[in-house]
Amino acid sequence: MIAALLQGQNGRAFLTTLGGAVAYIGVCGVVGRLGLLPTRLARKMMHIGTGPLYMLCWPLYSAAPSSRWLAASVPALAGVQFMLVGTGIVRDDTLVAGASRSGRREELLRGPLLYAAVHVAATLIWWRHSPCGVLALAILCAGDGLAEVVGRACSSAAASADAPARGGKKGSVDSGSTWRRSVLRALARPLPHNCDKTVGGTLACWLGGAAASLPLLLYFMRHGMFASAGPAAAGGVLQWGWPLVRGVLLCSGFGALAESLPLGGEADNVTIALAVGLCSRAYFGF
Repeated sequence: MIAALLQGQNGRAFLTTLGGAVAYIGVCGVVGRLGLLPTRLARKMMHIGTGPLYMLCWPLYSAAPSSRWLAASVPALAGVQFMLVGTGIVRDDTLVAGASRSGRREELLRGPLLYAAVHVAATLIWWRHSPCGVLALAILCAGDGLAEVVGRACSSAAASADAPARGGKKGSVDSGSTWRRSVLRALARPLPHNCDKTVGGTLACWLGGAAASLPLLLYFMRHGMFASAGPAAAGGVLQWGWPLVRGVLLCSGFGALAESLPLGGEADNVTIALAVGLCSRAYFGF
């Protein structure tokens, strides 16, 4: 039965998806283990890139009802791997180095496992019949991934700019430096409802999520997805133009708002995808 399922178009699509996922996760792990990037950035590299690469393979599958299940099995297998490594049943130091913050295998049972579960759920619920899944995963990956990276960078840059320059004299700072410090301070300012999040991080989540979502939607539209999925498509909402851009910005804004909430832990992996999916459903109508 499995051999029959992997034959033909869907078999090639599945093997392409699986091979791409294994290769990309492996590269991120090697980057983290060799110290080519700090562990935090190697983890975010995996967080940002895995989902979009996974979705790029969706048009490869046929229109058969089993296609979504076959595609969803790839993040499901990744989740099984996270569980096996996280519980210590299987040892994979490279994966731990690329997917954890502190280098502890137990971390794989939290954020990475939840991240894989959200990909499975979005695939099975929305698949290629609605822009909800594409937007939810793109904003979760790119928006949430960039939020922490940019937020930390803004805070660090603001602290460095405020530190007195070595050998500098009082009053020697030019207007350009003053303007730069003012911008960095504004971006590094904590949010009123969550002191652990910054203005710069939230803006990065909003704009980064939108920047990742729009090309993916256009890519899927070129492959005939969403063409007859619902009333919004029939009304022309999913055509290039301001209505589409406005919808993407709106959905990404809701995702950024969900990311900024003081929920703690890894809950934003779920709340971002849920907020974006509901907003997309309300705006696009399917």
